[in-house]
Amino acid sequence: MNKDVLNAALRLLGRRDHSEKELVNKLRQRKFNSADISPVIEHCLSEGWLDEARFCESYCRRRSDAGYGPQRIRAELSERGIDSYLIEQAFANNGIDWQQALIQCAERRFSAAPKSHEERAKQIRFLIYRGFSYDQVQNMYK
Repeated sequence: MNKDVLNAALRLLGRRDHSEKELVNKLRQRKFNSADISPVIEHCLSEGWLDEARFCESYCRRRSDAGYGPQRIRAELSERGIDSYLIEQAFANNGIDWQQALIQCAERRFSAAPKSHEERAKQIRFLIYRGFSYDQVQNMYK
């Protein structure tokens, strides 16, 4: 096992959790070859330093705290190579009140309730872009 690759992987994992796909991509960006990366990834997985379930839960929590909704977070986790089963498991275990997260996001972004149809449409578009469903947003405005 290449010690330079292992050290680079441990430095990356020391900053924050990564998905396996993210870690491989970052190691490739550092010009390490795949033959050296694979054993390091296997070693990190076996030691528990690289844990996709833990990454998924922390990512979900971090992004929801930043004001993003469940649809956007699911898509971002998928892009990072996380299996849909792990994504759903993280959402089931996180205990986030998405309606409350939606209200907090809207309060942070908008100073007041919409005064016109155009303002309301703009707010709805923004909240849907942030990953909240149309039904969640509509329920907030009732």
